Amino acid sequence: MLFKLILCDNNCEKLFELLDSFGESNRRKVQYVWPLQMMLLVLCPIILEELVYALEKGGPCSAEHLRKRNFVDALKRQLHAQVLGKQHSAGGTESAAVVTFVKICKAATYINNKDSNNVLFVMVQSVIGDLKQILFNPSKPFSRG
Repeated sequence: MLFKLILCDNNCEKLFELLDSFGESNRRKVQYVWPLQMMLLVLCPIILEELVYALEKGGPCSAEHLRKRNFVDALKRQLHAQVLGKQHSAGGTESAAVVTFVKICKAATYINNKDSNNVLFVMVQSVIGDLKQILFNPSKPFSRG
């Protein structure tokens, strides 16, 4: 069982890296790549826990996961910039960050409420305010495209 978990983590990490390089080379495809990358991180709970601990609590992040940490941090900054009205980029990257975190919120609904220290809950709590401002703003309705 442990071997299968390690194998799954390795495969998810490899696919994450492939998608990361693809997303960097083709910025117009990030609307498809970013949500998938985040779901791959959800499938690696140990890595996700390290990333969230590093971002939210200022903890250390291993060198091998630095690229993943930068990915999550960039998404959070992009989401916050959109709330502040500073985000004006082409290729759908504004909506890609929103959709990515909405998918994280959806994934968190499958976790028992009693497990309030779960890493997904911590991540959702860090972005829920920005998401609400973007999604429920009557003066500027959110559009995916």
